[in-house]
Amino acid sequence: FGSLSLFAQSRPTWETAADIRVGARGSMIGTVTSLSPSSLTVTIVGESDSSNASVDVRTDSVSTRYSGFGSGTNVSSGSAGFRLIQSGDRLRVTGVGRGSRSLSADDILLLGRSVPSPNVVPNVIPPVTDRNTVEGVVRQITSASNRFVIETDARQMLTVYGSASTPVYYQNDVYRISNIEVGDRVRVQIDSSTSDGVRPRLIDVVRSVSDPNGGTSSPGGRTLTSVTGKVTLIDTRSQSFRINVGRGPELQIDARNASDDRGRLFRLTDLQVGDPVDASGQYVSTDVFRADTIRLNAGNYSDNPPPYDNGTGNSSGGVYQTIVITGTVDGPLQGNDVLRVRDNQKRIYELMLVDDFIVRLKLGSYITADQLKSGDRVTVQAFRTPDDRYVAQTIRTR
Repeated sequence: FGSLSLFAQSRPTWETAADIRVGARGSMIGTVTSLSPSSLTVTIVGESDSSNASVDVRTDSVSTRYSGFGSGTNVSSGSAGFRLIQSGDRLRVTGVGRGSRSLSADDILLLGRSVPSPNVVPNVIPPVTDRNTVEGVVRQITSASNRFVIETDARQMLTVYGSASTPVYYQNDVYRISNIEVGDRVRVQIDSSTSDGVRPRLIDVVRSVSDPNGGTSSPGGRTLTSVTGKVTLIDTRSQSFRINVGRGPELQIDARNASDDRGRLFRLTDLQVGDPVDASGQYVSTDVFRADTIRLNAGNYSDNPPPYDNGTGNSSGGVYQTIVITGTVDGPLQGNDVLRVRDNQKRIYELMLVDDFIVRLKLGSYITADQLKSGDRVTVQAFRTPDDRYVAQTIRTR
């Protein structure tokens, strides 16, 4: 089973929990009564302690040595060795006293157990896949508060509120939340839920982004994903825009380094509010997405999507709505300043505007509304008044 060094053997032996003193070095022989994987703590009862007072043995996730467990070289260390301990083991623990009934272990020697030590199965708590388990890809981490955000397979963003003692398992080793990386795929066993997120009992890293054989990533090691939605706001100063993804809050798209589907630098001037877009890239936070590629009219949208409500508001004339219509010009601008547009459902919309209303062309130049011809394909954003009249706000050819 191995032996302690002469230096270690010369240290005092603590017979009872009351013998332990803060800062003193020594050893104790006892039997394991419980294990706490989350805090890497072993509870033992000294074999010479008639009061059966328990002692909490704190181990280090890196440096604590474990001998006599029959694993490989017969010596292990850190959290890998901790998982070789079983309830009922008879141990010699050597370390530094933290106070009565508590010590920090430097060395743990297995003196005996009721089953043979070779081929010991580590006491890993296996993650359970059930309704209390959620799986997804890590998109944001705040290590200081042991909090991270995952994107589930249903593309929902979920915040996980852990603690410094929450165990994180990866390939039979125990880690902490600070070891998790953006892009890791994790399975979270839920202990409790709140309106803000979930609190984990344990976390299992299904696939590590640092593993060259795991996950779909870019050549730089970044895990890529994509988002689809409709443009709601364009900010040329920050070279970004916002999209409505159909669920939750709007998502900000950072387009500073994005390319279009032809490999050219993407230009925000190619966008208008209401455009459906598909962006590929990666999340940098829960509500910011850094795009590598941006495509117009992508995803599940057709070239002629149906009109959709873009929100409601109030004016002195009552409640109004903003809608976006995509279709073709059904006739040139008439003398009564009404432009007729037919959408893909063959519905006719009469839009009120003036003849010098500015229309943006597909290539970025401009014309006036009276220059539009029958058959021109356009996207129109308009106000709908309470009496079902439409006032054009913007028009763009496609």
